[in-house]
Amino acid sequence: MNAYVNYLAYSYVKNNLDSINNCIESYLEDGNAEKCDNEVVGSWLVENGPALFDGVKDSTNEGSTNEGSIFEENNSGAPRAFGKEVTTGKNDISGKQLSRNGCRVYADSIGYSWKGDSNDGNVKGCFLQHGPKTVYYNEKDSTTECGDIDGSTCLQPDNQYVDKENCAFYAGSIGYKWGGNSHDGNVKGCFVQHEPKTVYFNENKTDTECDGVPGSICIQKKEETTEGEVDSFINIPKKSNGMIYVILFILAVFLFRKLKK
Repeated sequence: MNAYVNYLAYSYVKNNLDSINNCIESYLEDGNAEKCDNEVVGSWLVENGPALFDGVKDSTNEGSTNEGSIFEENNSGAPRAFGKEVTTGKNDISGKQLSRNGCRVYADSIGYSWKGDSNDGNVKGCFLQHGPKTVYYNEKDSTTECGDIDGSTCLQPDNQYVDKENCAFYAGSIGYKWGGNSHDGNVKGCFVQHEPKTVYFNENKTDTECDGVPGSICIQKKEETTEGEVDSFINIPKKSNGMIYVILFILAVFLFRKLKK
């Protein structure tokens, strides 16, 4: 039963991330739950907010990344993507593979054609060819390594990439507003603007680099955190900067049980 509760709690938070963050942020400012545009979250804040959030705002180190944080700022080069190009070594190493679906999503994210299965002597797994701007996924066993075939480049997960959910987590951890989707020509993915104290996630396909827009700074995971446990919604509350997400988890379980009635 607990597994189902965890899964449904995660799904609820994922699908209502912007609304939950905005409601809690507004509540932390003045303790007024009436401004919350999510009726269920608002009523929950009225009942539980005073006890759970007392002192949370005062303990937030606004604008700074805690020493124990998994996140860091990057103001140069290209922003991180969930896939990275690899030109040497094997492409079918356990834990360093893009799934077939992830391979297809990556193709769409960079505006390349998705040709699906190659089923030939190319590298096993996900790879791209810049010439025809095409991404493939080879399901056949192969001894071919990355770089063996001219024009074919392996694609593997980039564990320094920050997805949308973790981007919102980062905003809460430094006490900034969660701006949600930017949908403009800014850097792609997660970025912070310190002047309006806001964190955004840009889903548009852009070539803008991390120093391409004044005031916008890319956010990525620290390199030393890429080996071993990968943070997720369930793991974030275990971190020292994750108090607000413990509260989000409690909220999600509360909502699940309420909707069951």
